[in-house]
Amino acid sequence: AADLPIRVTHPEDGAILVAPPGSRARIPLRAALGSAPRPEARFEIDGRRVEGEAWELAAGPHRIVAIVDGRRSEESSFEVRTR
Repeated sequence: AADLPIRVTHPEDGAILVAPPGSRARIPLRAALGSAPRPEARFEIDGRRVEGEAWELAAGPHRIVAIVDGRRSEESSFEVRTR
């Protein structure tokens, strides 16, 4: 399993999410090791650790990393737009 890649599965790399201005909407954060979901994964968005398994949407471009058993995924990116 050590050679399987850790990857962020939600939000997907390159995703564009849309939220109403002032929304407090939250999205689930998900990761996998190879194809196996890893619910114990922890996440960093824009270099800050996220508490829990959901994140409150904030407008702008973001970078996310999943951490499983001390191993970090490749960084992926997504964007939140307000309508």
